[in-house]
Amino acid sequence: MPTGRKSHGNVNCNKIYPTMDTGKQLSELKTVVFQLNKEQAIDLAKRLLSAAQASNTIEVTGFAHRLRNIISVTTPPTRKA
Repeated sequence: MPTGRKSHGNVNCNKIYPTMDTGKQLSELKTVVFQLNKEQAIDLAKRLLSAAQASNTIEVTGFAHRLRNIISVTTPPTRKA
């Protein structure tokens, strides 16, 4: 039976491009950019390493909010024996 996704934490980021007001549909986008400062980049690297050591698959999701932008690192559900 699968268990839920495991979160390896969230990282704040300065900006996510394209911005929400771009007017483009998701299917039209070819790239997404996360703008990070040095501390944020180190924090993201640590979380990616943690996720890579725990699973063969990693999911990185960006959330653009009015107050702050967040990058979430998760691993998919695992199956219990």
